[in-house]
Amino acid sequence: MHSGADGRSDATRDSHLVEVKGRGMMVGVRCADPKRAAAVTKRAFGYGLIIERAGPEDEVIKCMMPLTTPYHELDEGIDILARALAEEFGVRSEQAPLADASVAEPELPEMLQAA
Repeated sequence: MHSGADGRSDATRDSHLVEVKGRGMMVGVRCADPKRAAAVTKRAFGYGLIIERAGPEDEVIKCMMPLTTPYHELDEGIDILARALAEEFGVRSEQAPLADASVAEPELPEMLQAA
């Protein structure tokens, strides 16, 4: 996780994403609006990724990958999540193209781009 001088992750500079934090293979992406978190998980499910929400209002997109996950499956899951986030929040990532690629949008925060 990358952080600035104030200790906040790069992703927290986006007004829709409040916080990205975690340890190891457990990461949570907290959204400002629980409905947007639900929309992201619904989009991800549509692309084949089963992902849950957590938090008092289900505002956290919970990523808990098994330690035995093969790298190619991990990459695929990250790509799907990045695509779902990009589509829901209207940002564009080279690895997660928008359904309507004719619309030029800003890039995803570095923290959310697949490696």
